[in-house]
Amino acid sequence: AAAAAATVTAEGRGKDGATETFDVIPGVEISSAATFTIALDIDYYGVLYVASSITIDQLALEVTTLAVGASIRIALYDATTDWQPDTLVEDFGTVSAASTGVKTIAPAAGTRVLAAGRYLTAINSNGGPVVRAFRGGARYIGLRSALSASPFPERLQVARTYAAFPSQGTDWSTYGTGSTPTNWFVVFRVSTP
Repeated sequence: AAAAAATVTAEGRGKDGATETFDVIPGVEISSAATFTIALDIDYYGVLYVASSITIDQLALEVTTLAVGASIRIALYDATTDWQPDTLVEDFGTVSAASTGVKTIAPAAGTRVLAAGRYLTAINSNGGPVVRAFRGGARYIGLRSALSASPFPERLQVARTYAAFPSQGTDWSTYGTGSTPTNWFVVFRVSTP
């Protein structure tokens, strides 16, 4: 007898019914928040796993300490099975890091459907702003093979001059390690779970 196809239930999103839809990081269980200084000319990647198709209509990050004249560019890539960036899904453009606060940006078409699969958010800055970092667990990236007291890959990064993101992602070659879970910087508003 043929096996029955597995059914994947949509993850959903928090919504109070009238005024607010909560932001999410697909596939990540957030456990705390901190701050992180974004270095000049570095691509920082965040691992996402979308279990079932979702539609996003906004991305956001929070600048907690400004950098005069600075911007942060945000993109999304398909990810390989090694969690390296593959094909560019969308370069969403820039948000200002020259002032503090929550910075939002929408997909060029207003919404973007993300099929089930692996993705990486990417950010790069032409300054040194401090942003909100959301820490949590994502079973997909794993732990360093050395384990130890600092087993978490806190960030995935590679040096690249600040510019539009390329159509083929630049593989990350460095990762910071520590005793706290991985940092994520970009959150999504899901309009259709």
